[in-house]
Amino acid sequence: MEKGLNINLVAAIKTHFAMLREGRILLMEELPEEYKAWVVRWDGRIGVAVPYAGEEKVYMSFSKIELESTILNGEKVLFLFIRDQENSGYWQSMNFASVCENFVEPGENGSNRRTVTESIQEWCDKWKDLLGNANREKPAYTVLGELFIYRWLLQQGIKPEWTGRACNRLDFTTENGSWEVKSTIVHTDLQITISSQKQLLSMPGCPLNLMFCRLEENPQGESINDMVQALVELGVDRDSLEEDLTGLGLRKGVFDRNQRFALVELRRYPVDDRFPKLTDDSFVGGKLPDGIVKVDYVVDLANLEYETIEKM
Repeated sequence: MEKGLNINLVAAIKTHFAMLREGRILLMEELPEEYKAWVVRWDGRIGVAVPYAGEEKVYMSFSKIELESTILNGEKVLFLFIRDQENSGYWQSMNFASVCENFVEPGENGSNRRTVTESIQEWCDKWKDLLGNANREKPAYTVLGELFIYRWLLQQGIKPEWTGRACNRLDFTTENGSWEVKSTIVHTDLQITISSQKQLLSMPGCPLNLMFCRLEENPQGESINDMVQALVELGVDRDSLEEDLTGLGLRKGVFDRNQRFALVELRRYPVDDRFPKLTDDSFVGGKLPDGIVKVDYVVDLANLEYETIEKM
């Protein structure tokens, strides 16, 4: 806390939350003008905001809490909030008030506020570690692997449907073929996890390929934001693509969309009778034992036939 600022910000924030009506933005008089902040109850969201001068769009979520760069009352801000209707009562909790306090407090000589406004990812990562991230989004590199394959298929003249956020059994499908994508950032890993006994089933006359992507983080690589632009240039509808990415927890402004990875290896495995897999037919009577609804299993790709896909 800045020297001389001897107030209980947590108590003040909780009081403002309780008194503030929907559609109101209240300047916090407890803070000095040079470190101004607001308590906000707007459009079903309740939280706090501080001025933001950055150009990059920001969005992050963790433990019911969301943060985004936006415009409130004509001023550009970072808005930390929860959705009141979905988390009724959570705004009264000490946890949320403490996060809000740390978000708005100046810190010694303004150090905390500078971290929030200039290094917001660092601030968010700290609180995500402390509170835990209840979200279960796919890691960014797994989505990037799917987007690499999307681009490759389009470059081959194939126009598949990407299941994206639908989380269907297979990642890409057409009337004539299907593709499942598995990605790793481990240098020597050749094991993949299959999420059910139905995942590697293909329709008669519709061959299924497993595309294995080995990625490594590399500042000279490509990011999800790069791939969005590349896919749009190949004819993919930007709005639909962004909708799918949002459904995967990777909406515009999420920091992970800027992570860059190089595709260092791409293998195509035909999923045929020689490919090891479990299906309903693998079990007595053609169905899982009573009381078991799904089977996850790990396949070792070592010693299986594959085709190396060269530069994309």
